[in-house]
Amino acid sequence: MGRPCLLVLFLAAWAAAGEPDGAIAAAARWVEPRGCASGSFRSRARPVVTEIEEAWRLELARIAAPPVHWDGKGYVVGYEGPNKAVLVAFDLNTGRQIARAKLKGYLEGSGLFVWDNMVFVQPTGEQITGYRIQSGSLKPVWIFRGRKYGDAWRHPRLPVVHDNEVYCNLGFGLARLRPGSNFPVWRVDNFDDLVDPDLSGRPAIFGRFVFVAAMNVLSSPPFLYLTVYRRSDGKRVAQTVVCQASKRDEKPYLQLTIAGPTVHIGSAWPLRSTGGLSTHAMVPLRVSDTAVVLGKEVGLWSYEVPPAHHPGGTVVLSKVDQELRWARYRERKFYELTRVSTQPDLFKDRVSPTVLGDIVYFGSWAMDIETREILWRLPFQNVSFPIVPADGLFLVVEGGKVLRAFRGRGRK
Repeated sequence: MGRPCLLVLFLAAWAAAGEPDGAIAAAARWVEPRGCASGSFRSRARPVVTEIEEAWRLELARIAAPPVHWDGKGYVVGYEGPNKAVLVAFDLNTGRQIARAKLKGYLEGSGLFVWDNMVFVQPTGEQITGYRIQSGSLKPVWIFRGRKYGDAWRHPRLPVVHDNEVYCNLGFGLARLRPGSNFPVWRVDNFDDLVDPDLSGRPAIFGRFVFVAAMNVLSSPPFLYLTVYRRSDGKRVAQTVVCQASKRDEKPYLQLTIAGPTVHIGSAWPLRSTGGLSTHAMVPLRVSDTAVVLGKEVGLWSYEVPPAHHPGGTVVLSKVDQELRWARYRERKFYELTRVSTQPDLFKDRVSPTVLGDIVYFGSWAMDIETREILWRLPFQNVSFPIVPADGLFLVVEGGKVLRAFRGRGRK
């Protein structure tokens, strides 16, 4: 397979524009599994750069989604037993349980989200429930079950939260919801002829726009589309046919990462190029306050996990010259950070990296990617989800069962 081809990266325009809405998580907030609504896995939190020590731990029979936090309060969803789903609120600094709520279930893969201390969870595929801490308990304060369109009831899927708004797939379309209301602010169809709503991925927010990737299977082979809508009113502002795909029996599980001047689209259905099959497509992007331009020169490459954005190059785990490497990718080139033949222990965790300035958390270890110095290593390597950062602290799920918090050694 050849090198990716991206003719225009718009780096100068990106540098001048600053950080759009949803591009990076605030220091005291990690609002969804990808950190922020662009899916970039970036945070403004102060990183831990010294040797580490455990601050606290919380154990469940199984943790179903990575934790989130907002201004000192953390939330995690899991199970106390085979069928006893719970939502737990805890003090981020001490791990002390603040409140918990029994759930009637949890929709696997739906994630956990928080905004302004309202935490959103999907107990089933038929609703989104918003909880708040009230009088020492987690109480449901909003339930959205969807709407009836024509003869069919459409339920919400794959929500993303930003600026106290919920964006989700609703039937064959995209909807913007306002917590507290039972009616969408707006709803638009992704495609009039899309035959399966499961062929759309989770939306991503970047600036004033919502991005949605979807497969259209009425052609053979199917085509991958990228569509952009205006957040304020749902008006479609851009759409492009990205590439062809090879259909499989499972869902495509599309994943969006908006990494500055590039949209990365991951797919469980292999993406087709003249050089073979790939896991990710890379679409050049230029965004202003009023317009979105999607480049036509799409690159294709295979990553082991969804990438994370760093302004100096997207951090990826990929095979380069037939060897697995952590690297930065920019301007059609890979800049190696480390390779499996020299440091095999750094490749045992297969989770997306978390970016805090030049410090990147790679599951069970951290590196300054400018100096390539390894700053710390966890005492275990069975990391289940990307690391969740906070100021001077970070959260790790070990073995799918134990939530552990670490800080710099000697710091309180």
